[in-house]
Amino acid sequence: MIKALVFLAVLAPFFAGCSTLTHQAAPGVELANIKRVFVERRLADNNNVRDRFVRALQAKGIEAEAGPLTMMPEKGIEAVLIYEDRWAWDFRTYLVEVRAELRHPVTQALMAQAYLQRAPFGGKSTDEMVNTVVDALFRMPKRRSSQGD
Repeated sequence: MIKALVFLAVLAPFFAGCSTLTHQAAPGVELANIKRVFVERRLADNNNVRDRFVRALQAKGIEAEAGPLTMMPEKGIEAVLIYEDRWAWDFRTYLVEVRAELRHPVTQALMAQAYLQRAPFGGKSTDEMVNTVVDALFRMPKRRSSQGD
């Protein structure tokens, strides 16, 4: 009986895992002003993550399109979204983690970045993960109040 309890205690952290979300914005970048984003198409994107990013951006009211960087329009693009996705197979294929960056279309300066790692069991669907990352990318950092006492 004690062996069974020890075994269950060892396994408990694996079943109780949670997802990890981190995000960061560059100082001075007004992400709320971005209205047009180009999503760079990755050659290894066999799961159409780029299209999910386009839909998530459009749901936020941002004009978005995807394709190879060579097809990016020369004018009007305010940010380029670059992403990396990692998938796993456990009797089904599912997204394990996604990392995204918003970069300036000309200088490639980092404007914002977000990373989401899925909970080991259960977790969010691919669309939910992409939506969470897009929301995090455009989340404005909390500003400190400048009230004096």
